[in-house]
Amino acid sequence: MNKIDKFIIVFLFFIFSASSLSGQIYKPNSFSSSVIFGHDSNPLRLSEDEISQLSDKPYLLGSASDVYSRFIGLNAKFSFYSRKAILAKIFDRKTSFSFSVTYKKYFDNKEKNSQYFTFKINQQLDKYRRLHINYSLMPQYYIRQYEDLDYLISYGDIDDISRHYSCTFDMEKLYIIFQAPLSLIQNKVKVGAFYERQIFSPYFTEFDLNIAGQSIQFLFKGDNNYFNSNRTVSFLYEKHIGDNSTFLSEVFSANYMNRDYKQHRYKVSFNQTINSSKSFGFIIDTYKRFNTSKIVTDELHYKRKHTDLTLSIWYKKDRSKIMLSNRKRVARSPFGWVEELKSFDRYILTLTMTLANKKF
Repeated sequence: MNKIDKFIIVFLFFIFSASSLSGQIYKPNSFSSSVIFGHDSNPLRLSEDEISQLSDKPYLLGSASDVYSRFIGLNAKFSFYSRKAILAKIFDRKTSFSFSVTYKKYFDNKEKNSQYFTFKINQQLDKYRRLHINYSLMPQYYIRQYEDLDYLISYGDIDDISRHYSCTFDMEKLYIIFQAPLSLIQNKVKVGAFYERQIFSPYFTEFDLNIAGQSIQFLFKGDNNYFNSNRTVSFLYEKHIGDNSTFLSEVFSANYMNRDYKQHRYKVSFNQTINSSKSFGFIIDTYKRFNTSKIVTDELHYKRKHTDLTLSIWYKKDRSKIMLSNRKRVARSPFGWVEELKSFDRYILTLTMTLANKKF
């Protein structure tokens, strides 16, 4: 987290706390917590080719004991509101806030342990319209072991295992979303923009990215005659433009590799309530990425594209929710070795149990 700029945190902290300096009060709204038990078949996102070569290249696993890993997660969320905060004064309506923390511990791959923080502001503009400001931070997220390309380029020693390092990055993301009703009040549209930064560890600064994008989401609610209860369907589209901020910098490898890309995301979510204690649903989440590198010798990125598809189904009863997800990435490139390296398959099974769900 050392390299992440703090200006966004300071900005949000100012919005949250400025009115407190004037003796104004924030009131609690709710608190919830949950524990997650899971199994990930391929947390390092290794390709089939890499998995088949692990006996010859054990360094690909890093400190992991196997390709798969079991994990446990803890999540806590606290929400509160104010009728006297800055935005509440401007729009003469209460402002809602929430802060959540998620921690995951991987038993078979300790380097994958992660933390995730989110801070959200939900401002009611009028009876039906809202403004959402969401900020998230994920520090020191471990991807996998990679070769230090600058060392390899300088010395040409591709067999030097000691030059494989843990690749981590800090990620921060800011979303601003406007929500309005459609012709029927229960149906909504959300239009937003976001900005994301990924700052990599010192050995891999050539990977640094600034990502900007726009999003639009439609949410439809209705009754289902079979279950005699509500269902919700949402459609999300996002456009991402990734800028490799260190391209052509002083880093040696950054002069012949360019990670710029354009990406489209399509997500469909379905949620069916059966009764007050039971519900089920599914999620289809697809990313289509096109790398825009024009460097012919940049085989890793030149004319590379991929489709990254995640299918999830879930069932919830009372305070327990079980979900099965399959994520599959298929890469396309003029170079066969790139297609093999950047394609992978992954299954994740989770059981989430709500520990507390209290409204004040």
